[in-house]
Parts: sequence; structure tokens; C-alpha cells
Amino acid sequence: MKIWLLLIDHNFQVIGDTFPVDSTDNDSVYDLKKKAKEERLGPSRADILPADLTVWRCIDPTTTFSDEDLDPQILKNQISEACSNKRVKELNVRARVAKLNISENEILVVKLPGQPVVTSDQVGSPIILQVDPEYEHCFLKAHSKGGFTEEDIQFNGIMDRDNDDRDAPEFVKKYKQMLARKRKVADNMRGTAADIVDGGDDYFDYSTANVSAVVVKQEVIHVGQISSLYFGEHWELRNDGNTRLFKECDANWLFFYTIALQIKSRPSSITPRLSVKLGQESWPFSLIIKVDELYHVYKPKSDFLVLKFDLPRMAVEVNSTLLGQSAVDHHRMMIQGASVVRFANTTLDTYKNEKNFVFVAIYISGNGQADRYLLYQKKGSNQVFRNLRTFVFENRGDRIAFALELYNFCSALADESDSGDTGIKVKKLATSVENFRNKHSLPAFTGKSKTGKSKRTANDDEEDQPKRRVRPKGGDEDAAEQLEAYGYQVVPDILETEGGTWELIDKLPPNIRTVYRQSDRNKTELIAKHLRKRSKELDILKYLHTIRPQSPHVISFIETIPSNTGGWLILPKLHSIRYQEVMDRRGVRGRDQLGRGLIDGLGYLHEHGIAHRDIKPDNPVCDDDLCLQIIDFDVAIEVQDENTEVDEYRGTRDWTALEMGEEDGPRAIYSPIKADRWSCGRVLLRHILVGKGDNRLSRFAERLMSTDPQWRPSVVGWSAVPLSDMGKVLTVRGKDS
Repeated sequence: MKIWLLLIDHNFQVIGDTFPVDSTDNDSVYDLKKKAKEERLGPSRADILPADLTVWRCIDPTTTFSDEDLDPQILKNQISEACSNKRVKELNVRARVAKLNISENEILVVKLPGQPVVTSDQVGSPIILQVDPEYEHCFLKAHSKGGFTEEDIQFNGIMDRDNDDRDAPEFVKKYKQMLARKRKVADNMRGTAADIVDGGDDYFDYSTANVSAVVVKQEVIHVGQISSLYFGEHWELRNDGNTRLFKECDANWLFFYTIALQIKSRPSSITPRLSVKLGQESWPFSLIIKVDELYHVYKPKSDFLVLKFDLPRMAVEVNSTLLGQSAVDHHRMMIQGASVVRFANTTLDTYKNEKNFVFVAIYISGNGQADRYLLYQKKGSNQVFRNLRTFVFENRGDRIAFALELYNFCSALADESDSGDTGIKVKKLATSVENFRNKHSLPAFTGKSKTGKSKRTANDDEEDQPKRRVRPKGGDEDAAEQLEAYGYQVVPDILETEGGTWELIDKLPPNIRTVYRQSDRNKTELIAKHLRKRSKELDILKYLHTIRPQSPHVISFIETIPSNTGGWLILPKLHSIRYQEVMDRRGVRGRDQLGRGLIDGLGYLHEHGIAHRDIKPDNPVCDDDLCLQIIDFDVAIEVQDENTEVDEYRGTRDWTALEMGEEDGPRAIYSPIKADRWSCGRVLLRHILVGKGDNRLSRFAERLMSTDPQWRPSVVGWSAVPLSDMGKVLTVRGKDS
């Protein structure tokens, strides 16, 4: 069949005439995007990929194709007006043409990338403003105001690549070789280097004399200190509350203060070109961020920043939070770095022809692990790719290798040629953004919320600690009394002192308490969960407890405490995988392990007739070895098999299958087992794997998210399938076996 398409730009202006493409019932909306690109976007628009396009369906019935009854120009105007007034709906890229019921004279709208600026708070009547096309490509995007999430990384077109260089551009391979190259040392410095640096053969090149050597005495002394440091004396890498975490001050002391001094002490002919910023100093320019239909202004910051002609070239973030807290500074660094890459490759004469600009982003975790990313683009793609290398500072060899990359980076940056337009164009960007901000009164992206008292953390005033009073959560003193009657002490989340009120920033839900046994001298923390009166969670957990063998990927309870308000479950306290830092502890292999654990755990439930109905990032947890366990069976039900159907909406928005409908919408009949599969696939793709790890696992997750529930493969017995046979699993259809 033929489907009629029409192109529009980011200002809803029609481009050209309607045109037909041949399509089959098995084609998806994504296939239509590819055909639209092949038909109308030639080599001059090679930078636009099918994934960059959006397909809309007009709700207005007047937007149908008819040569006889309607003038083509009038038709185009009607379509343009329908799009600008949002009388359209976006089609899911996985939707099949056969399911859309497209009439033979209906027009689908294909929108090119780019967005109009909206500054009005009235969504019904937005003010459309023309964006300066020179800088639109480096604008940022976020799902919500105030901060960035892991999902925002993909939202900004940042992708992961294999780290073995098989598909990396040649300039990235050479850049990595440059970073790992041993440092030349002059004859008169060889003895000093050999005496001071333990393991210097991994750092210095003693093979040939080089009177113009790049190594200076301060660098030799610095590397010697790094190599001789006994890491364990300074940082105890445990995961309890008494951990001495690797913090920003430690990273500066060990690496960056000396690096900054080396840059600032370079000859005067070089110093004006290179500069450094420390301690969350702001960048020399602001950026624009789009959140939904509103634009905000944003001033980037970094813990350590190296610039050349005021253009950031290396950014470092040190996350010194405890294990289990979200690494928001990691996401911020990635998105800021991607913006710099796009700016350089499209604006600066030195890079725009070959698109060979490389930005170095380094994220240092509180456990002393540094992830070094190279951010870059490939010709013909607007996406930004990242290449990862990890250093564990507990290992001397990794500390030396990390220092080697830092010094090689600085030397190469100082020697790098420049067309001379960088400083001018960076200043022009800063001026344009500032003028744009002032003209349209753009609000700040990270503006302070209008709340009452600010929250305090337990490190603000240590002297207040002895004079504290516990306030039970929500004023519920009965809960504390019930638990204490059975030998459990409730850990407070609100403390009142003479200095004010202290609250935990990351609170648990209202029905959850952190407790420990009163007889436990170590005060090992556990979870006490209050059950609803009609909840079947306890019955389901008791049933699963009787099954042998038990699954290591389903939570088991320690004890139950009766109560006339529903009772309590005592559970082990584990790490929530909601936080990316937890999943990053063992890199890609750790994420694969967690992904397989989720599939195995859900398969175990389905095998024994349990549909969870609320699979989302909050509900898997893991132990220190990253063994995943599924929790929260509050809305779980028992079913006969995958063909059992229900008609009640249960779950969490954005993590529920499409066939379930909306919480406030009409009731829909669906299979909770097949809906679980979709939720599992979404958690895998959007939260756990996020483009990393085993591609076969990602492909399996994509099949779990099939729009048609019948095409979602079973997760029962999935772990028994060898990886070599994974392709067969991807073709399995429907029923558990």
C-alpha cells in the first residue's frame, strides 16, 4: 500500500509537497522514517538520521489528501496549523502499519529535528521564537527542571561504544594511543626518575635520549608520590556509614593540584591559551536547556576543568556520596561534554570538516574508581559516542596509568594547532546565549525551590548531636512501639536539636522503617514494611518460601510481626538499583549480572504462577555482590498461566505495558504475565543496560517490549539457554514452556 507523507521543519513550516512511499503491513513507523529519509533527504542532509525524525498523525479530519476537493496549498496550511496548535499525536516507532488503520488518502507528518522556543507559561498559547540555528545543535534537553537523570543521557543523543576500538574512528584510536604513550625523559633526569618512581618503566621511556624531553622534575616527583602511596592507609573502601570515601579534596591533593600548577607554570606564550578551574567553578559561558516546551538558562560547572581558548577540553567530577546515592554529577558532566563536542564539530573551523573533536570526561566515584570517557562524533551522525577506560586507584599501576594520561593530555593540548577562531566563537556563543536569555527572560534551570526551611544533613553541626530528640516518621509513635515490643529499634529519619531540625534527604516511603534488633551490638540495619490489610504480599512470600529450590533473585522475609493495622514484614536491607552508582560498581559486567538476575527472578515467579505487576527500577535490590532480588509484592497476584487475564490497572506510570491503558482511563483486559515481560524489558533497556553490556541481552529486552503481547518471549528458564543459542530465544513467540 502507499502511504502519503509530508515534511515539516522545527517551526512547523511545510517543506515541499506530499509524497507517497510503499509500505507493507509488517512495516513499523521506524521503517516509514527510513523511507522518508531515502525519498526526500539527500546527501546534503546526511547529518539527519531516521532516529532524528518524528512521525505525527493529524487529528484534524480536514488534513486528508484530495486533489479534486482541496487546493494543495490550503491543505499544507491546515497541516501546518494543526501541528503548531498541537492537534497531532506522535506515533510509536515500534507501531506496525497494519495496526494504525491508515486510510488511503490520509497524510502522516514527518518532522525534522529541532524545536521552537517556548517561553510562555501558558501551554495553551505558547510564544514561538526563532532559535539561532548556529547554536541550536548544542542546546541541552532534560525531562524535568532542576537536574539530570540517566535517562537524560540518551535523551541528548549520547551513546556507548565498544571499548576495543573495533568501530571507533581512526582519530579516536590515535587519541587513545597518545594518552597511553610513555613519557620521554632526558639523560640528566633518567637516574632521578628511576630512583623516585616505583614502577617507572610503565611511565617513562628511557630508550633514547631526548634533549627536548617533555618531562620536568616536578612531574617526576609527582608521579613518584602517586606510585609510593599506600592507598589503604588513607581510604578504607567499605560500604558502611563509617567509610572514608575518596572525595574531591583527595582527588585534588593526589592529582589535580599538581596538574593545575604545571599548566599555570608553562611559558607565557602558552599560558593564555590553557587555563584551569577548580572547585565547582562556573564555565565561561551559559547553555540553554529545553524542558518540555519551556527553555531555561543553565551555567555549567565542574570540579576540575581544563580549557583552551575558554573552550572546555576536559571535565572532572568527583562523587563523594555514600554508595546508593544517585550520581547526578556524572549525568551532568556527560550532557555538558556532549554539548561541547557538538559546538566544536559544527562551529569551529579546526574540527567541522572532519568532525574529529574529542572531549575528555572523568568521573571519580567515592570508592576510588575513575571512569575516563572520550566523547566524540562520527561523520554523518548527530549522536555523541563515548569510549570508556576504568582506573582503580587502589592499584598502583592504575594510578600511574591515570597520571600518564593526564600529563599526556596536557602536553598534547598545549601543542595542538588551532585555526585561531576558537576564542572568538566561544565568546560569541556566550554573548548570544546571554542576549537570548535577557531578551526572553528565560528562567534558571537549577533555580531554588520555594519551600520552607532548608534541609540539613548530619554533617552540618556536629556539636548539636548530643542534644537531639527523635521524632518518629510522620508522627506515628504507634509504629515505633509495635516494633520495639518485638525487639526492634526504629532508626529515626527526623531529629530535633537546639540547632534546628535534621532530616534525611533520601527518605523511605511512609510505610517503610529502617530498624535493627535491640540485641544486635553491630546494629545491622533491616527493613520493616507495614502491610495493607488487604495485601496478599505475606501470603505470596510464604508460598514462595515453601518452594524448593528457592530463587536467589526473590526477596525472602526474616520475620512477621502481627498488628491490627495490617502487620509488619522484616526484610534484609539491601542496595536499591535505582541509583546508577550501585550498578556501576563492577562496570559493564555488573550491569549484565543485574539484568540476568532480573530476568531469572521474574521467570521464577512466572513459573510458579505469580505475576508481580509492578516491575520498575525501585523494586529490584541487590547485595554487595550485585545479586539482584525482586521486592514489593504488594499488588502481585496468583495466576493460572500466561493466558490468565485481568481488567484492573496496577503498576507505575511509564513502566507499565501499553495494553494496560491508563490508570484513570477505561478498563482494559490484558495478561499480567505478558505485561510483566514488557516492564522487565523496559527496566533492562532504560535503566540497567542503557546501551551497555551484552548486545544479545539488549536484543532480548527489546523483544520483551514488543507492542504485540503475543510476541514477547517467555522469561521462564531463560538462564538455562546458552548465549550461543540466544538467537533462537529471540524468535520464541508467546507461551511459557
